[in-house]
Amino acid sequence: ENRKNYNYAKDSGVKGCPENWEYRGSGYSRGHMAPAMDMRWDKTAMAQCFLMTNICPQVDEMNDGEWRHVEEAVHNWSRKAGRLVVITGPIFSNDMERIGKHGDIAVPERFFKVVYSPNQNRAIAFVMENKGMPNSWTNYATTIDKVEALTGYDFLASLEDNVEDVIESKQNIKDWPAYYPRR
Repeated sequence: ENRKNYNYAKDSGVKGCPENWEYRGSGYSRGHMAPAMDMRWDKTAMAQCFLMTNICPQVDEMNDGEWRHVEEAVHNWSRKAGRLVVITGPIFSNDMERIGKHGDIAVPERFFKVVYSPNQNRAIAFVMENKGMPNSWTNYATTIDKVEALTGYDFLASLEDNVEDVIESKQNIKDWPAYYPRR
């Protein structure tokens, strides 16, 4: 599937879901949480990827810069590692900016991505500010524990504690296959 064949759409199954036009003039791009490049395998998956419930306001320089490089790295890793579990989302603050017709679209302060490879029993996480990122995407690698502290969520909670301890000890960007983003 080609992303150019799809349009952003309101998710009619979610009350209060924003509409595509509410981003116009806001200064923010419509950032996918589940990237379109990972949905090319199916028309339904691609269409659902463009629902506004999969979208958050992102600063263009971040969305089209180092965040995109993280997404491309994860996509590349999935080809090498096989199955990956990827959890992505916004990190909100109490005094965040809001956009939209009624000011009900929260602009996240940061974004996270947690990547777990069950076949290699390793994981890594990333946290990026919702602004232009001056450093390489690899500088934003962190541990799942740090993302859990920021979000209040317990990721990979279904794993046994000893497995989670092993994973925590292997959260290093050097443990993942080299990836060189398009510049």
